[in-house]
Amino acid sequence: MTKTFKAFAAGLALSASLFTITATAQADPNKVLRASFPVAETGFDPQAVNDIYSNYVNRALFEPLYVYDPIARPYKITPNTAASLPEISPDGLTWTIKIKPGIYFIDDPVFKGQKRELTAADYVYSWKRVLDPKMRSPVLQTFDGLFVGADKLIAKAKETGKFDHDIPLEGLQAIDRYTLRIKLVKPAYDLQDNLTSATSSAVAREVIEAYGDASGWAMANPVGTGAYRLAQWRRGQKIVLEANPNFREEYFPDDGEPADRALVAAMKGKRLPQAGRVGIISRRVTSSESERGTGAQLSGPRPQPRAPVGGQGLRARRRVRGAGHATGQRRLGPVGAGRRCSGRDVGDRPGR
Repeated sequence: MTKTFKAFAAGLALSASLFTITATAQADPNKVLRASFPVAETGFDPQAVNDIYSNYVNRALFEPLYVYDPIARPYKITPNTAASLPEISPDGLTWTIKIKPGIYFIDDPVFKGQKRELTAADYVYSWKRVLDPKMRSPVLQTFDGLFVGADKLIAKAKETGKFDHDIPLEGLQAIDRYTLRIKLVKPAYDLQDNLTSATSSAVAREVIEAYGDASGWAMANPVGTGAYRLAQWRRGQKIVLEANPNFREEYFPDDGEPADRALVAAMKGKRLPQAGRVGIISRRVTSSESERGTGAQLSGPRPQPRAPVGGQGLRARRRVRGAGHATGQRRLGPVGAGRRCSGRDVGDRPGR
């Protein structure tokens, strides 16, 4: 990974994450964070991708329950859309998580002019998507074999050809509007870390049902609760994010390590993010860059966008399936969503 890209990753983490840092009217539209990706992104559906670069963007559009504090050392997990750290039973099998009220998805025509609040049921739906056999999710390992009763639900979906999201799952329930109850088959000591991943971010069921393809993927229509939303997208060429004007109030952390004293003092009381736009271009890494170690090492052909249906989509999926979802996706903040996009070229959106 190049020094330039590392700098971008750190900048986006502080500009679009931090506890899912806030993008409001406070963000300066004249401040633009610019970066380049050495390979093309796959798309923007947090349960359907596992490549690093797509998830850098997803982390700005969508939000997991928890994030890593971006300036704490040693690392520590902090609540993001969750109200607090999970309550875990003594045997480690039952987790209770409270969701912060008053968090909203970005505006989208699918919501018919109504503000759409994030609820515990959105996380239940999003995580069940990963288990849906039709999805063939490349991040299945995140929740596979984890929830009580999931195997039976999956078996029925394979038998009937449909994953019924309305059938209650004992191991994953929204017991009220803002409370998530998880029952595990066995203690999962890495679960809290997984709940900081882009994979565990919430999507709205209405959005997936409106924009999803035959496999249930909604790669070109990200609608999240994050600090940014998708403004422009030309596949494999350009991504433009703009600050979500309805993002909740979040401020730069007011404490940190002694080494960060000057940074904390300079940012005290400032609403986040500071950058009103993020511009990303995708490019190939030249052989000379690779030899000098100044570019990413590319071992195969440039990934292609997934076709909505058919064999080409399967081949594209196999090319990205090998990249582990844990490689860099968790430390950066969520990425917020966009608009209705057609196939290859997504421009300034009319609705989102």
